[in-house]
Amino acid sequence: MSQSFPLTIVRAKNHVTLKEYFYAVLMLGMKTLPEKGIPAAMGTDGKAIYVNVPFIERERWNQDNCVFGFMHECIHVMSGDMWWAHDNGLDHKTANMAADYWINLQLVKESKIPPPNILLDKKYDGWTKMQIYKDLIQNPPGGGGNKGKGNPLNGDVIPTTPDPALKAEIGLRVKAAAQAAKLQGEHIPDWAKDMVSSMGKPKVNWRRRLNHLVQQITYQRNDFSYRRHNRRYIPHNIIAPTLWSPENAANKIVVALDTSGSISMNELSQFWCEIVNILKTVNPKRLIVLDVDTDIRQVREYGPHDQIPEEVTVHGRGGTYFTHPFEWVEEHHKDEYPQMLIYLTDMYGSFPANEPPYPTIWVATSDASAPFGEVIRIKEEER
Repeated sequence: MSQSFPLTIVRAKNHVTLKEYFYAVLMLGMKTLPEKGIPAAMGTDGKAIYVNVPFIERERWNQDNCVFGFMHECIHVMSGDMWWAHDNGLDHKTANMAADYWINLQLVKESKIPPPNILLDKKYDGWTKMQIYKDLIQNPPGGGGNKGKGNPLNGDVIPTTPDPALKAEIGLRVKAAAQAAKLQGEHIPDWAKDMVSSMGKPKVNWRRRLNHLVQQITYQRNDFSYRRHNRRYIPHNIIAPTLWSPENAANKIVVALDTSGSISMNELSQFWCEIVNILKTVNPKRLIVLDVDTDIRQVREYGPHDQIPEEVTVHGRGGTYFTHPFEWVEEHHKDEYPQMLIYLTDMYGSFPANEPPYPTIWVATSDASAPFGEVIRIKEEER
């Protein structure tokens, strides 16, 4: 290391090794290699951290700046940013910028000293990478201020083909890093705690959870009835009741489809598939679909035998006001409320002040919370 790199970089790596246990385990699990060809001060592909020495010397990075750079690359690896764009069908350059904004904010909150001209905007504090990405897509960088031009870490993630073995290895390293930090009494950042705690937990497919919850709500008011016998027990000459309602189906389900500009067409297609699935599996008497952004843009109603389009067509693409579907139900269906309202959204909008008198299910593409109802989250890797 000392033969290939200037003393500033050597000391920075030693500092991370001896003082930043959580990051050290990740960093030491990768080679540190000189690389002049990358368009940034440092870069990574998950297997190595590449250091562009001429770039760092030209920009006059000090030791603290280099420490920031090493830790920055470690977070890219922990987060799997090498294949994040590939897995989610994102533009790689914009995805890398979104990840940079997010990472830099985390490190600044840890009181690390950033290099000059990095992507840093307090506006994004509390946002997820996907939220930042969508904002960058809707508001492309340009104009005044530092919008990425000259950013010393821009383009630092080297895209690679998803590698299950490397993903598993990184997961083990992250767990080991957390354990090492704990043994040394080192504080682990909150974002890292969430990452570590989620590892090893069984993943519940959001579609199964939605289907289960819809079925549960649909039949929770039903009761056992002898009007239809439970056929399982007939061969044993036992007449048993079965769970049954007069029509054995939901009377009315309202689905609010968030068609605001922050929802991607890929997400809208996923949402629409679930609407089709609800009609086919739950078989409600009435399935009412509302296209919603700043207003109710379209109302569509389907019955048990109606043909529903397999592909989504939407109206809207403005902002988001969650109040409109609930106000619409109050205006048009107060005499007979729906059995449930399902809101398919990214959860960025204004919520109603009061909880409605019927169950609400939020199917969300973000980590934002709702003031009422059940929230089912679609993880980034499931999109």
